Amino acid sequence: ALPISTQNFRKGPRKAHVMDCSVILVSALLALLSPARGQQQQALMEYMERRLAVLEDRITQWHEQSSRYTSELREFKNQVIGMLENVEKEKESLRNEMENTNVRVDRLEREVDYLETQNPAPPCVEVDEKLTELNLAKAQKKKKEKYEKLTDCSELIAQITAMKILKRYGSTSGLWTKDLMGTTEKVYVFDGTNNDTVYVFPRMKEFTLSSATRKAARIKLPFPWVGTGHVVYGGSLYYIRHQDEFQVIKFDLVNKTVVDSAVFPVEEQVPVFGLSPYNYIDIAADEEGLWAIYATKENMKNICLAKMDPKTLGIEQMWDTPCPIEIVRAH
Repeated sequence: ALPISTQNFRKGPRKAHVMDCSVILVSALLALLSPARGQQQQALMEYMERRLAVLEDRITQWHEQSSRYTSELREFKNQVIGMLENVEKEKESLRNEMENTNVRVDRLEREVDYLETQNPAPPCVEVDEKLTELNLAKAQKKKKEKYEKLTDCSELIAQITAMKILKRYGSTSGLWTKDLMGTTEKVYVFDGTNNDTVYVFPRMKEFTLSSATRKAARIKLPFPWVGTGHVVYGGSLYYIRHQDEFQVIKFDLVNKTVVDSAVFPVEEQVPVFGLSPYNYIDIAADEEGLWAIYATKENMKNICLAKMDPKTLGIEQMWDTPCPIEIVRAH
């Protein structure tokens, strides 16, 4: 029993010694390797820091260039907008000049036509001078009898019955009328003294209804009117436009187009009615044709008349009447 226990006792310390040597060797190897690993890590960190610094510099440059480009683009955009606005203003100015030129050319053409009608070419056949003079005298006498009553204010409307209110509509000033020459029952309503929309009702009944606006057709005019001196005559609307000068506009109510326009050949106009300061020209129509009622500073106490051609808007004849403005009202 003793030898066995002695042998076992000798083997135990030898194993412990071998294990201690292995631990010491591993520790020594780790101690030798750790400085090299630390140097590699330090070099890697320095490399990464340099690359990140370069990227930060590039990002900063990109932001600066982007801000500069944005500012330059904004300035260029503002310049282009300014140039476009100037182009639009010049375009509008040229359009107005062209319209005025067309109006003046049309007016000159009508004046030339009128002069040609007043001074016709000599006939190709010989006519007895006495017969020509006799016919001319008869024509002038007939024309004089036709218009001599215009300068006499004694023949006026003797009585007007009490006003009957059909409907209160729109603003305090305006006009409703029918076609003075046609057979239609349509009612045309002009709301206000400066507008561009005409309301059309099929009959007076629809106009007097409380919900009449819903049943009204609307006509958009190319130019706004001024005053209330409009008239519907033979399917066309004759109204006044005021820009630099007063113009008479002929508007076809069927085709919705401007048929003709003419500058009214009178200067220094004043309101023609004492109670209507917005009416400088009042257009009227009767069985004799189309008329324009107006007043000027030269003859501002009395009204003036002009006979107009409904087709060409040319002035056929003009009169200065002794009728005072104070006793005349707008229709």
